[in-house]
Amino acid sequence: MSRPAPDSGILRHWYWMWLVSALFVAAIAYFFFFRYPVWYRNGFRAVSLAHEMNYAVWWSGICLFMAGLVFATVGSLERVRGGRAWIWYVMALAMLALCIDEVGSLHEMVSRVSGWWGLAPFALVFAVVFGIAFVHVARNPGTRVVAFLIFLSFAIFVGVAGLEHLEHLETFRHHFWRRLRQVGEEGIELVAMGLLITAGLMAMRRMGDPDRRFMNATRVVREMVTWPIAMFGLFVAQVAVISVVILPNHSYFPEGVIAAVYPMLMFFCLGILLRQLAAQGHRGIYNWMAFLFFLTSILQLYNLAEFVEKLFSVNVPWLDQPPASWLTTLVPYLVLAGWSMKQGVVTRRQVGMHLLLIFLCLLLLEPAIENLTLLEHLYALFASVVAWSCYLVIRPLFTEHN
Repeated sequence: MSRPAPDSGILRHWYWMWLVSALFVAAIAYFFFFRYPVWYRNGFRAVSLAHEMNYAVWWSGICLFMAGLVFATVGSLERVRGGRAWIWYVMALAMLALCIDEVGSLHEMVSRVSGWWGLAPFALVFAVVFGIAFVHVARNPGTRVVAFLIFLSFAIFVGVAGLEHLEHLETFRHHFWRRLRQVGEEGIELVAMGLLITAGLMAMRRMGDPDRRFMNATRVVREMVTWPIAMFGLFVAQVAVISVVILPNHSYFPEGVIAAVYPMLMFFCLGILLRQLAAQGHRGIYNWMAFLFFLTSILQLYNLAEFVEKLFSVNVPWLDQPPASWLTTLVPYLVLAGWSMKQGVVTRRQVGMHLLLIFLCLLLLEPAIENLTLLEHLYALFASVVAWSCYLVIRPLFTEHN
């Protein structure tokens, strides 16, 4: 029997990644170039790559985060082999930085405050640190193809930055060229993200790991349950940064919501842990809970009730107005806590303490304001408390099964 091509499994295991990206590109192209019904126009902002804080931006951020998880997994494999694991960890941190920038719109904020030259120090530090790691990857004969894909990805990112400047030219003020530039810009950016993930999977192949399915490629997430102090440190840092830096200066963050990064990624990682639990038993319930956590991660960037309301002209005030709308974030916790109590890994007292903390946070943050930017950051703080509580419940559940 002939052996399969070395990388024949990449597209087979990752076809859905390209499919989801293509759907978002198709959505923006359809809106710009074809006739569309009113309901599509009303709901377009929720799926538009050209807007901030929506489902499309969530996908862009998650693609970068997935690339970071894959590179971190490659680093853990390299460490076992006694190689230079730091190279891949630097790559992973670079992907995380790009993810935070994508979701939080940080470079737009910096350029608005200090102009495009204000980005120069950040770009320089990123280029030097990432460049050193990249050179080591490129010099290794076994990872030169990986290096080429990474280089191609960043060349595309640079090209996207160039396309942003074309909109100021006279030629691109015409509606057709302006729309074509925007569709092309957002589309090739997703291609670059897909190439980064593919590069990480190929690096895993080089490490002797033939299984490039997503749950295997993100095995590094499993280590979350062994780092409770580190995870608590991230939670405390999230609360401190929001309280001390972001809330008093919320006017500097008019587009992205940087505070949403923590709950978005935390819920996503907890969903991965539940998918890993599904492989060990109770497949149905764990898969459904994983889907619920993935959905909650998506909803950190756009309210589902608001989307349904605009799409179908259905008014559901309770699900659309804070703080009542915030309570929907409790659903994954209640489902998870109920199952964990049934399994005997957490007690009613522990769940009661978590709920007390969550509702205390809700009372302290109850918004009596109309500023939407501030409101979104307050919600992110509440969601962070819920995400941390979910982690506390998943950890003993995961430990029990392992």
